[in-house]
Amino acid sequence: MSEQEVYQRFMDWLKQTWWGLPKADELVPLVMTTYTPEEASLLTGMPFSGRNLEELAELKQMGPAELRQRLDALAKKGLVFRTVKGDTVRYSLNDSLFVNYRSTSDCVKTDMAADLST
Repeated sequence: MSEQEVYQRFMDWLKQTWWGLPKADELVPLVMTTYTPEEASLLTGMPFSGRNLEELAELKQMGPAELRQRLDALAKKGLVFRTVKGDTVRYSLNDSLFVNYRSTSDCVKTDMAADLST
């Protein structure tokens, strides 16, 4: 599958959230900047509501240890939501509104920190 097809499938999946995706010329470059092709492929079909690692490993046909490592890295980037309750860790795909809001606020925080350091 080509990179363009990977991103198109992922964007089609994101359109199913409550927010959907805006129609904009900048959408494809924005998604391609935010997600690598591997991340887009992994996250296509990822539930928008929390699921435990075993459920997701079965869904993605991956080993739980490898999947945990990848999902934890995506959670640090703000692309996946990670919650812990007791001994259970749950992951869900963040919708585009949250991802774009967070990335914008992170840029602002970085800019503010740079301004404060001068």
